[in-house]
This record gives sequence, structure tokens and C-alpha cells, in this order.
Amino acid sequence: MLSPAGDVAGIPLTFYRQPIVDLRTDPPAVVGHEWLTRPPDGDALGLWRWARETGGLLDLERTIYAAAAEHRAAVPGRLFLNVDPTVVGLEAPPIGQWEALAPIVLEITEVGLPSPRRLHFLQAAGLSLAADDWGMGDGAFDKLARWPVDILKLDRALLLHAKASQRARDAIAMVATFATRYSIDLVAEGVETRDEAALVRSLHIPYGQGFWWGRPEPFATGYWPFPFPTTGGAR
Repeated sequence: MLSPAGDVAGIPLTFYRQPIVDLRTDPPAVVGHEWLTRPPDGDALGLWRWARETGGLLDLERTIYAAAAEHRAAVPGRLFLNVDPTVVGLEAPPIGQWEALAPIVLEITEVGLPSPRRLHFLQAAGLSLAADDWGMGDGAFDKLARWPVDILKLDRALLLHAKASQRARDAIAMVATFATRYSIDLVAEGVETRDEAALVRSLHIPYGQGFWWGRPEPFATGYWPFPFPTTGGAR
């Protein structure tokens, strides 16, 4: 994945978009897209892990934000952009530059949500916040009670539990009631079949994302130049 060129190396990136649909319309209307960034080998987790290990995480995030601004017109509707919780709110990009990406939703993994104070800071700047992969981390309901997010993206594992268990379906129904009361939008992630789409509708989840409505589609490319450590570090 990493290809040094002299003292400086970089990684070519491919950018994908995957639709998010409104299940309250027939047929479901596309209301936004999640932006996905992949290195040549497709190992996005490996890319972010390497960026953390080499101190390049903030630089990688800024590279992605710049690409998102350049290609914003190719991502209709709300732009759902993943943000690493360790750098969110550190002005990458500076707050004044977020307007180029609007309307934007910052997706932060539920297992690594930053402090409520930092989330309030971002919301005050006019950004919407989503807890990604919600429901599988420790203390998920405690965080739901305290963390000010605008959207919950329900992890696919919850959908799989709901397919097999009435208890799981009842738990999701409670979350849906809570979300309605506090104006939190729910998005079911990882919906892959007609039956799963029908189940999501029956659970009164208003938005969906998954292969059933559209696979991630490559639409642009970029490059992350980064000086590699000459000794040690990840390769």
C-alpha cells in the first residue's frame, strides 16, 4: 500500500460515494451520500492505522477534506464524511472552510465519541453530527443519553439481531421512540436484501443505506503525499 519515492512518499486514493435514502417515500429518495476513501489495496482501516502510527492522521484528514471540497458537486445531497474522533474539532479544516462542504454530516464512531463539549462546539459551527456504527460499543445507551448527536447510524449487527429476535426488534423500537422525541434521525446501515429493507421499514427507521439501494461507487481519485520515516515506523 505504501510506495516511497525518495524522501517523500504518498498513497493514491480512490473516493467512493454510497447513497443514503429516505424510506418514507416510494420509491425511496436519495437524500445524501456517504464519502468513502480507499487506498489501492482497499484496506481503509489499515490506511488510518498507518496514519495514526506515523503521526500523519491530521494531514490525511485534511487531504480528504480538500478532496471533498473539490468534488462536492459530484456528491448530491448531504455529504456524510467520516472523521477520526481523535482529531475532530481540531480545525481540520479551519471552521471557516466547512461552508464549502455544506450541507455536511460528520460521522464519528460511537466507540470513540469525543467529549460533549467538543461536539457542541462543532454543532455551534453549523455542522450535523452522526454517531456511526451505533449500538455495538460499550455504554451505547449511556452515550445516547449524554452525547449531543443529530443522527444515529445503526450498526448492521443490530439489523441481523432484529432479523432473529423480537427482543432486538423491541430494543430498536425503543431507540426509535427516543430518537423521535429528541429529533434524532435514524439510519439503518448495511441493508443488503429486500427482506432487510422491509424489516427496516417495519421498525419505523426513516433512512437506510446499503447494497440494496446502491453499492459504493468510485467517482474520483486523489493522492495523499506524506513524508515517510526513514527508520522505524509502519511500512
